[in-house]
Amino acid sequence: GSISTHAGVDLLRIEEAAQAIRDEYENMAQNGITENELERAKSFLKGKITLRMEDSEELASMIASQITHLGYAKRIKSLFHKIEKVSKKEVEDLARELFVPANLHMSLIGPFGEKRDALLKIIQ
Repeated sequence: GSISTHAGVDLLRIEEAAQAIRDEYENMAQNGITENELERAKSFLKGKITLRMEDSEELASMIASQITHLGYAKRIKSLFHKIEKVSKKEVEDLARELFVPANLHMSLIGPFGEKRDALLKIIQ
């Protein structure tokens, strides 16, 4: 699997944005998350899934992906139940395992030119 962060950022603030994203990953690994952050993330994820269900192409893609990876398609109710069961400790343990410098990679699209070296320093 993968975890990704997408950001549409003004080119003048790309270094600041890249550093902020990296800092958030490191902060999560070192300091964990709050219960409020966990609940907001769960709500966001369930909302995103609900919206995907309204688009027939997205729904077909989601079902095909599940069948390909799991051998069956999960019911939305079951998926939401699993999301609700995720604990703060599970998220924090996974963050400590995943968000280490060796696992962090960055892809940037844009005309960065002279900012390239500064951006490379952020991800090293």
